[in-house]
Amino acid sequence: MAGWLWKRLLPKLQQSALSIAPRLKVNTMETRMNAVFSDLVKYHVELIDGSGFDRVVLVGHSGAGLLAGAVAKVATKVKHVFFIAANIPRHRTTAIQVFPQETQKKFVETATEQAKFDEIPVKDLESLFVNHFCNTCTKEQMDYVLEQKFYPEPICVLTEKMDWENYPPTGKTYVVCTDDRTLTVKQQEYLASNLGITDLRRINSDHLVMISHAEELATELNEVAGHY
Repeated sequence: MAGWLWKRLLPKLQQSALSIAPRLKVNTMETRMNAVFSDLVKYHVELIDGSGFDRVVLVGHSGAGLLAGAVAKVATKVKHVFFIAANIPRHRTTAIQVFPQETQKKFVETATEQAKFDEIPVKDLESLFVNHFCNTCTKEQMDYVLEQKFYPEPICVLTEKMDWENYPPTGKTYVVCTDDRTLTVKQQEYLASNLGITDLRRINSDHLVMISHAEELATELNEVAGHY
């Protein structure tokens, strides 16, 4: 969504971290509408290679999960991918196909409409965030979220068919957010299975676990990163 999503978590990490947001090198309406998925992957790899880190634990949350999976396939510095309530489509399918067919068109239409804006105040979508993304947040946490803005999704993230063939022996962890109202526990477990992830961890959290349960998420991240 944007860098603010991770701001409260970063001080709790024991390793240095880089937040990548937005997902595009040039964030304009034209690029959000017409970007090629491989260009997003290339941009992320360039940032990782230029970060100064020798070994990277790549974290992918929600819709960024499939991008994290694709980046980890080609970025040699990535030793482990840490997925959080992440959308990981089956091989040769798209992120949008995870959802029921009757809602797929609506999702694309919404993403296309949002892509017309460089950023959108969270306050404009208050009911969505309060009821679906932040349903276990405290009032203070919710107030913080509602003060923010987020970057709309590049359309190609929804429509690109994933290629998981010949995946490297990269470590993989998936955090299931058990109180998530955007993806059920069974859906998250299924999505994790699409990349053969067996290290499943659970946090009793909503979709924005890095806000509502930052301490618990930091503990899991620090444990994984400590192996590298």
